[in-house]
Amino acid sequence: MSLFRAFFGRLPIFAHLINNNFMQKRFFSLLAVSFLFAQLSFSQSDKSGSSGFGGLSSGIPVYIDQVGLQIVNQQLMNPSNTNQGIVNPDTYTLSPFDVVSFQFEGNFSLMVKSAVINAQGDVAIPQVGLISLGNKTISEADQALKQFAKDRFIKTTVSYLTLDYARTITIQVVGNLKKSTDYTLPGLTRLSSVLNLAIAKFEVDKTKDVVNKTNDASDFSLFSDKSQLFESTLRTPKLITEEFNINSVVDGSISLRDIKIKHPNGAISSIDFVRYLKIGDSNQNPVLQNGDVIELSAQSAYANRVSVSGSVNSEGEFSFKSGERLSSLVQLGSGFTAIADTSYALVLNPDGNAQKIAYGNWDSFEIKPNMRVVIPQKRDAIPASVQISGQVVTPGMFPIKDGKTTLDEALSYTGGFIDNALLKGVYILRENAVPININETNELDVLLKRTSDQYAQGLKYLDIELGIGQNRVYVDASKSETLKEITLQDGDKIFVPRDNNSIIVFGQVNKPGVYRFEKGKLTDSYIEQAGGIAIAGVKNRIFVIKAGSKNWEKPENTSVESGDMIFIDRKPYEDFVTSQQLEMSKTQLKLSTWSLIISAISTTALIISVVAR
Repeated sequence: MSLFRAFFGRLPIFAHLINNNFMQKRFFSLLAVSFLFAQLSFSQSDKSGSSGFGGLSSGIPVYIDQVGLQIVNQQLMNPSNTNQGIVNPDTYTLSPFDVVSFQFEGNFSLMVKSAVINAQGDVAIPQVGLISLGNKTISEADQALKQFAKDRFIKTTVSYLTLDYARTITIQVVGNLKKSTDYTLPGLTRLSSVLNLAIAKFEVDKTKDVVNKTNDASDFSLFSDKSQLFESTLRTPKLITEEFNINSVVDGSISLRDIKIKHPNGAISSIDFVRYLKIGDSNQNPVLQNGDVIELSAQSAYANRVSVSGSVNSEGEFSFKSGERLSSLVQLGSGFTAIADTSYALVLNPDGNAQKIAYGNWDSFEIKPNMRVVIPQKRDAIPASVQISGQVVTPGMFPIKDGKTTLDEALSYTGGFIDNALLKGVYILRENAVPININETNELDVLLKRTSDQYAQGLKYLDIELGIGQNRVYVDASKSETLKEITLQDGDKIFVPRDNNSIIVFGQVNKPGVYRFEKGKLTDSYIEQAGGIAIAGVKNRIFVIKAGSKNWEKPENTSVESGDMIFIDRKPYEDFVTSQQLEMSKTQLKLSTWSLIISAISTTALIISVVAR
């Protein structure tokens, strides 16, 4: 006590404590407790050595399982072994070599990090004991931990339980394969990853069999790369790399709608993997458990099938699945298009009979083998528009009802024609009037020429004509009846040209050019105004080309109107070679004629001479 007084009495802050007996007792009690706690902490640290007891985390002691920590760190360092997806605590069963973390909280506090479940299914914690977590789901293990804390400690519970690392699992794939195959995979591996491996291997094995039979080869060394090997097969196999291509495995090899998973506890899961591919149903792509056996069934090319098409985002044909309802099959279409009429579905039976199934009955209607389902579309909802440009009040894009809206109605949207519109020159460019692809173009070309009696020059001219005017509709907009008779199609482009109140005179005239239009003025008058017919012009080959249709008319059959063109044809150009050949022929003909005349005279003279003798 004297030492205490001598040391602490010099400090003003302790002067009051030294002179107060009650406060002295309180102070010494607090100091003793602190000393004992420090001793306990050092003692635990010394005894544990490498056992994993660490410092305090937010005032809570921490136990770290060094083996489990090493496993977790290896997982983080090797991304290829990273677990896939999010674990479902209600279905994932803890087993040996799973790594978990949890925390006791209450009168007894301890944070347990990266604890490995041993071969007996227990977690061993120094100074706590063994906790049985094996063969329990995560949710069940959480309840078991809380019960353990309640039974072992006073007013203590478990605040959380997490799975840090899922042990590797062994999966077996059997069924429609050359032989069963075992795969060792990271924990939380989903069915999609195993199918990716199994189906790819199946296709490679099948390819190798074909190569062996056709080339008597026993390995892949005959081919410089794998693509050459695939091209040598009767049916090119399609490997699954990043995404499944349904058509690659629905064509007679493996049925993705009838996959069975046999679990170690005897339960069997039936999987429709196509539902996962088409609509993302994760229940059909489950996390696999250690010891699961995946059974793949064969799909015959003659197996029953069903299809969904029409106003769906992804049309397709699928294996028939017994008991399937219409609503479930329609879901495989990956949703409806914007113009789908979902009030009913058109269902066609194999015998050709069709029935409309109201939307309210889709859940109860059972699909039968080889039924075809078509989702109709709302005709009035199909987006369609036309573009009107040129000499109208308000040019632009205007909505129409495809095949129903008339030209008169569409033009009314623009506010009508302006004063300088060339009404007889209006035309419509119809993009979908021409063949939509090269195959149709070739087919049309062949059909037109197949039974023709044209010469080669005629067929060439036919090709020129085929490329002109098929997508152009000429309109005489000066006739209101015409505007009401023409119905528009989606994508039509309507052009109203400008009336410049002029005509064009060109060809074999001395002053070709643009001349002011004068109503009632005759063709000859315009030609005279253009300087008359040139020396090479042909008077009987004068044409009036109409402004709108570009038809060629004889002057006597039409009147000249604004926008028309007057064309005067010329005498044909003489080809130099042809001209020279013609002159040579004429010279040869003259020489031949004179030769005949001279020969005839000589013969006559000879005859006279003989007779005179």
